[in-house]
Amino acid sequence: MAVAYYIPDQATLLRRASLQEQQILRARHQAFWRFMLTLIIDLLHQYVQYERQNMGRCRLPRILN
Repeated sequence: MAVAYYIPDQATLLRRASLQEQQILRARHQAFWRFMLTLIIDLLHQYVQYERQNMGRCRLPRILN
């Protein structure tokens, strides 16, 4: 009994690997920018809280900070 196996050619394998690599790089890029936006939003949130806590207190002028 003969069994036939499908072996894709090299061009198909390279095309598939290239597509997978592009998907991985795209996901990594999106994750990086999502992380950066999270950091920026968190930093702004902390800054707003700090400003609210120190409202009305005497502070050094911004030039000296």
